[in-house]
Amino acid sequence: MTKGRYVNWLVLVLALTMFTSAFTFVVSSPDEFTKDVGISKVFYVYNTKVTNEAEPNRHLTLVSLADNNQISIYKLDDNKIELETEFKLGSRKIMDYIPVGRFLKIVAEGPIMAYMYNPGSGARFGATYIPSDTGELVGKKFVFPASIVAALEKTGGPGPFNLDIYAIETGVVELKNSSGTVAVLPVSADSYYSVNATTVSDPEKSFFELSSTGKVMISVSTGWTWITAPSSTGSIIGNIHYGHTRGGRNYGSFLVIAFEPGQVTLSNMTNPGSLTHTFTKAGEIWYGPNLASPVKVYGDIPTLVQTGYTDQGTKYANFLGQNFGGGRILSDGRVEYWFYVAHRGPAVIFAPEKRSLTVNDTKVDLEADQYYLLSGPGLYHVISDGSVPLQIQAAENAFLIVPAGIPATKPEVTGGGFDMTLIGGAGIAVIVLLIAAFLFLRARKS
Repeated sequence: MTKGRYVNWLVLVLALTMFTSAFTFVVSSPDEFTKDVGISKVFYVYNTKVTNEAEPNRHLTLVSLADNNQISIYKLDDNKIELETEFKLGSRKIMDYIPVGRFLKIVAEGPIMAYMYNPGSGARFGATYIPSDTGELVGKKFVFPASIVAALEKTGGPGPFNLDIYAIETGVVELKNSSGTVAVLPVSADSYYSVNATTVSDPEKSFFELSSTGKVMISVSTGWTWITAPSSTGSIIGNIHYGHTRGGRNYGSFLVIAFEPGQVTLSNMTNPGSLTHTFTKAGEIWYGPNLASPVKVYGDIPTLVQTGYTDQGTKYANFLGQNFGGGRILSDGRVEYWFYVAHRGPAVIFAPEKRSLTVNDTKVDLEADQYYLLSGPGLYHVISDGSVPLQIQAAENAFLIVPAGIPATKPEVTGGGFDMTLIGGAGIAVIVLLIAAFLFLRARKS
């Protein structure tokens, strides 16, 4: 090859390289979202009494998925860290705990599931998507305690207590309890099914198992609910969501928040019909009442979707359920959140590590295990330098959800918090004897 031809080839290769680089630069990559999971070694939760102080405190049900699993619960109230309790659980063992603190961090040595519920007989609300065995809200195998169905039955809400099944892929679903197979159901992709979750005789020790040959999402609820509908990939934010607009008359509702301009369609999964909305900007809300059906919400843009049973007399006066937010990961690694806080707020942002946030253009810096409250009603736009657990409103009869990968570190105790519940009757007796001996000796010296 002559020197002149070599130079020509070199120029051509450089030109093609520059063109390829330019082409790669202008083509946008697919959106990435926080991976949101219901199985983890660490959870954060805002534990609230929603109406008045006379109501019973919420219960926290912890399900261990590992043997000899050491679990610690910390109270974070007023940004003072106290150890509430510690205990060990075996695999598939359940602890029903009544927390003292309003803001809690739960740390375990092995994976756990955490479920918050209201034991009150008049609590006619609550809904949850159930995490799969991978922790994600979509999968092929789900194992969950029968006690969550029993807890919903105790609320006095309208039954029956069915599992809602949203088929992402075609397959066969089998539901089992401790007595054997409850149902076997062929399912088609992009379809909705409902299966009765028959209560077992000993729900505190029993588990349901749902397996499917294709990917599905499942949820369970009472009638008065409001819930974040995850996307078909399992993350909370995405382009395709499945949920149920519970209730009827003026109550069945949905709320969609856009992360960018674009078009979104809501289709009824049991009766023909659809609605389409064009968003002109990020943070725009599309709210629709008067539905009572399972729906698919899909579009060419990422969205946050919530569905359920909402009082139209006071718009956005949402009932309760599994209300956690998710984020979109930006090109620079920061995470973007859009969400609406109803009057039943506040929303709570927890910092799993030191975090720097921008909340509606206000700078907020948090140390690890601190939290930040956002009152309602109001729309919020948050950008964080890392993922954060985001609870949009009270978790009621719901599995807790956190971003995957946050550190399961035990915090440094800063606020007293000596836990008498760990001592037991014999331990307390010893302490009483020691105090009596000390007083006796001091009296002799005087």
